[in-house]
Amino acid sequence: MGQALTADAVLLTDVVRGVLDRNGGQRWTVQPTPAWCHLTAPTANARRHGWKLHVSATPLAAPVVLARAAEVLVRAECSFKFGTDLARVAQLVDAWYDRGGAGKFITAYPADDDEFRVLAQRLHDATRGLPGPRILSDRPFRPGSLVHYRYGEFHSERVFTDDGVMESRMAGPDGTVVKDVRAAWFSPPPWAAAPFPDRPAEPDTAPDEVLLGGRFRIREAIRHANKGGVYRAVDDRDGADVVIKQARAHAGALLDGTDARDRLRDEARLLDELAPLAVAPAKVALFAEQGDLFLAQEFLPGETLDAWARRGNGAEHVAELGLRLIDLVREVHDAGLVIRDLKPQNVLVSPFDEVHLIDVEFVTPAGRDGLPVGTAGFLAPELREPHGEALAGPISDCFSLGATLFCAVTGLGPSWVSATPGVPRPAAERAALLDRIARTFPGVTAFAPVLLGLTDPDPQARWTLKRAEEHLMSMDLSAVPAEPAPPPEPDGVDRLIADGLTHLRRGMTPSAPALWPQRADSRDHDAANLWTGAAGSLAVLTRAARHTADPQLGDAVAKAAAWLDERLFAAPRLLPGLCYGRAGTAWALHDAGRYLGDDRLTARAADLAGRLPLAWHSADVTHGLSGAGLAHLRMWRDGGDPALGERAAAYADAVIAAAERDGDDWHWPTAAAADSKLAGHASHGFAHGVAGAGTFLLLAGKHLPGGGRYLDAAVAAGETLARAAQDDRGRVAWPLRLGGDLGAAGHWCSGPAGIGTFLIRLWDATGAEHLRDLALRCADACLRELWSSTAGACCGLAGVGQFLLDLADHTGDAGHRDRAGEVAAVLHARRQVRDGLVLTCEPELGFDYGYGPAGVLDFLLRLRHGGANPWWS
Repeated sequence: MGQALTADAVLLTDVVRGVLDRNGGQRWTVQPTPAWCHLTAPTANARRHGWKLHVSATPLAAPVVLARAAEVLVRAECSFKFGTDLARVAQLVDAWYDRGGAGKFITAYPADDDEFRVLAQRLHDATRGLPGPRILSDRPFRPGSLVHYRYGEFHSERVFTDDGVMESRMAGPDGTVVKDVRAAWFSPPPWAAAPFPDRPAEPDTAPDEVLLGGRFRIREAIRHANKGGVYRAVDDRDGADVVIKQARAHAGALLDGTDARDRLRDEARLLDELAPLAVAPAKVALFAEQGDLFLAQEFLPGETLDAWARRGNGAEHVAELGLRLIDLVREVHDAGLVIRDLKPQNVLVSPFDEVHLIDVEFVTPAGRDGLPVGTAGFLAPELREPHGEALAGPISDCFSLGATLFCAVTGLGPSWVSATPGVPRPAAERAALLDRIARTFPGVTAFAPVLLGLTDPDPQARWTLKRAEEHLMSMDLSAVPAEPAPPPEPDGVDRLIADGLTHLRRGMTPSAPALWPQRADSRDHDAANLWTGAAGSLAVLTRAARHTADPQLGDAVAKAAAWLDERLFAAPRLLPGLCYGRAGTAWALHDAGRYLGDDRLTARAADLAGRLPLAWHSADVTHGLSGAGLAHLRMWRDGGDPALGERAAAYADAVIAAAERDGDDWHWPTAAAADSKLAGHASHGFAHGVAGAGTFLLLAGKHLPGGGRYLDAAVAAGETLARAAQDDRGRVAWPLRLGGDLGAAGHWCSGPAGIGTFLIRLWDATGAEHLRDLALRCADACLRELWSSTAGACCGLAGVGQFLLDLADHTGDAGHRDRAGEVAAVLHARRQVRDGLVLTCEPELGFDYGYGPAGVLDFLLRLRHGGANPWWS
């Protein structure tokens, strides 16, 4: 197997090197990367954007498609790129790959439109008859062709936006500037002339009505995916409602030659096989249209089990549903089949609480050998290894049933009972974890034995359907469990801190463009900012070094500060925000300089702060003036240059001037003209709205000479929040943006965690009891979301934990610190193990402060060592 995988990894690059050798291509540059292999012709292409060509292929056909296409492109000296290996090709056609980028195996960059047209024809002729999916973002050169085209970038024209992000833009002949957006439909910029003017234009709008199979009228789309859509339709033959599943030709193609259509045929066959059991919708029709395959099946009224669980249901109701689920699974097992992908999203609950399977594509005879399929969190441990020997059987479905039943009881995801791969939980820890969850979801107490039994990682010890049924039928649901005392913090918090700091130290890459590797969706961000760049991790290392006096941490602080110092003014523009601008960078360097006793560094930090703009499109904390004001205020209070205090006052004046007032309400929208995703956005939250601006004004009123007007403005902000508070199923909430839907409770950036941290400070300053009561309601709202929150400081547990410690500091009530310990316990339960280190976050979250491990470590350090909130005090 290892040799086969090695051959797959080099096969495609070997193909193009052979083409280059045969065609005298020694002057070409070949640059393989993990995702793309770039081939650059000897003559550089000066076009920044224009019509470019894409060629699709299945994994099985990719070597032939590449060999033929490369011959055409190399002879024409047209630069191109291709998916580096067969695994990448499989990813590009995967059923769930992003529809805007799916299928683009080869991308060619013609020198001009004439060459574009010539190459389109030649590539079409060379690849005619070979298999590959339709590319949704493009237009096909000819019907059924592998060759597609769209207008887009050749060489990026990068613009540094007001959000602190480098974005690609295209400038048209009329000066219009647009983003190169990879949508799942053909969307050239308005000034791009059609490359084939002799061809009739395709309609830009969808038809009013779509008829499939000559009988099914589409009414609405339920879901879109690369493999095809799922639609609600009406059958003209009898007027019945149906659900139609689409399998696009060659989408989801594998090396065995099968694709999504084969799997849809299997699903149709399984529906017929399951029909006598009445556990799934009936098949209505299987038909092909324009190369795609469609399955029409009976529409069953109801909602998915995950939606049912989110509404909240009594324990008795859940137990009854659990018994119905057991009956359903038993029916399938008695027929000699296993489900393999049992999960709440694949179970439909009818208005009468009957249950049905609604996605049966992975149902298979028990004991049949095959790839381990299923959904992470619901898949039994013995089936998780891609090359494991275990075969799917009834006992594997029992594990999925246990995870599904846990979701039905709590409305949470399955990982709390199914565990993180590579992080085994002993039986005692699994039981203790459910005890903790029961503090938020009391119904868990009665269900704990069956949940633990069905999800036992050992298939030999796992409960059977019969045993689970007996437990559900004998449960005593009349007793309401007493409120347990807060459990202590887990013993592993110190290990999380120690290993997390080691992870930060080891992760530094001083010779790279980013000091710590940035996560995939933040690689275009300023690498020196606080939230996704180096400043956040530097700040955490500095605080940890103060607490521990560890010389290794001190060395790491010096190294990170030196890296940041070298790049202090390297941004295309200096932006004012605390998180995404350079205010947080200045603050982090200031703290590091004070720890290191390096006056030059603190002077450099003050110099950076002094160059930040005093006027800006936004008054918020993360991107705008309030964030810059907070940094200036802290640096001045630390004994910095008096000019910093003067600038802090100037920022406070600017924030007041930026307020939009509607009667007694104050709001701070981002200007509509800003080059920002937040343009026109107005919210109540801390990151971008009233709570953040109010916090800066409150601190300015407290510390700056003559700060009464700032304090008055902060009070106005607090009263605005009090009036805007809403009740959401018994918990306090605010709209995510003015006039919009309610935001997520656990979020610091836009929800009660951030709003509450302002309100408790304002109560401490004014004594207004209604603000204290509202802040305490914020805490209750956050704690109800603990087990469904992510880990990070911005939108997750670390932000909630900091808020609870703020409550403890300002009220003197140690109970809030105990609740912060509960947050730490949840973080510990979410832990990952990588290279022998116990970490708080998945590696995919990188090293950053806002969403990754640095912000989580900052909370844990404060929990363990005390101290004020690092940014809002």
